[in-house]
Amino acid sequence: MITVFAQGNCPQEALELFKEMEAENVKPNDVTMVSVLSACAKKVDLEFGRWVCSYIQRNEIKENLTLNNAMLDMYVKCGSVEDAKRLFDRMPEKDIVSWTTMLDGYAQLGNYEEAWRVFAAMPSQDIAAWNVLISSYEQSGKPKEALAVFNELQKSKSPKPDEVTLVSTLAACAQLGAIDLGGWIHVYIKKQVMKLNCHLTTSLIDMYAKCGDLDKALEVFNSVERRDVFVWSAMIAGLAMHGQGRDALEFFSKMLEAKVKPNAVTFTNVLCACSHTGLVDEGRTFFYQMELVYGVVPGIKHYACMVDILGRSGIWTKL
Repeated sequence: MITVFAQGNCPQEALELFKEMEAENVKPNDVTMVSVLSACAKKVDLEFGRWVCSYIQRNEIKENLTLNNAMLDMYVKCGSVEDAKRLFDRMPEKDIVSWTTMLDGYAQLGNYEEAWRVFAAMPSQDIAAWNVLISSYEQSGKPKEALAVFNELQKSKSPKPDEVTLVSTLAACAQLGAIDLGGWIHVYIKKQVMKLNCHLTTSLIDMYAKCGDLDKALEVFNSVERRDVFVWSAMIAGLAMHGQGRDALEFFSKMLEAKVKPNAVTFTNVLCACSHTGLVDEGRTFFYQMELVYGVVPGIKHYACMVDILGRSGIWTKL
């Protein structure tokens, strides 16, 4: 049951069950402890995670690579790379998961000097390791560095980029307006006969729109049959940022007709479309419908959009 809760989205229940088990003096095995550590990581509960690690040692539960990796993962996800490093240094056996976890820990903290040291020391650098560097640079607002890592990956000729690599690189291209590289990735996807799933589709639409080529963004959108909420939202955002607010709202209507439920991102993009086009009444209607009709609670971005919509129209009394 602990494993079921931990693997699901119920980490608190998993930990409560473990506490009951421990109170009844039922000794867990290493498999149980892996699940408990996973629950700690999901809850970002470093204090209890440390207690669990000491519990493992006190009760002489035999440590193995899987259990050590689970402890390593917990420390990193709870933000304690120092604890992770101490464990990593004393681990008698390490695999690619161990190395990539440490790499991810340093990258998440923005300590790229240590991240590169770990990367250089890895016995083998699989695509997951490259992805950690590219995505961490992109997500921390360093798109040039992300593209530099991607270029190094291309020079190495092995391993081949995967979906995660391309999604992160396209996001970096979007930040920089690097449409040439973004277009090259689009061609690469076609040449490799990679399935254009929703993640890649969304990334391509976002990249082309932010790089100023709305026609290519629409071409990508029209080329796929399966469109989830993120694909629709990306296209609505692209139209909105190019001042085509009414077209964006038409796409929103088509999205609803396709039985795709909008989320918070969708409504941010819809309200932006209303703002850029001066559609005050439509903006107010969508804002009020968010929670009442679609169950999406307005957040700070939605309120900011409404301030912009009403402010641009001079209707401050409605704020």
